[in-house]
Amino acid sequence: MPQQSSDLILMIRPASFRMNEETAVNNGYQQEWTDTSSPLDLAREEFNGRGRCTAQL
Repeated sequence: MPQQSSDLILMIRPASFRMNEETAVNNGYQQEWTDTSSPLDLAREEFNGRGRCTAQL
């Protein structure tokens, strides 16, 4: 039987990160950003952390 999953993943560092006003109308998970920190900086921190975790696999 052929393999059903990949041995590799491709992760692309976020270049921008924001709420999509068009889809936020009916998506309760999207909210206006009120925190003082930058959502892009938080997304990049998360990306960097995931990159370290997947490198250990």
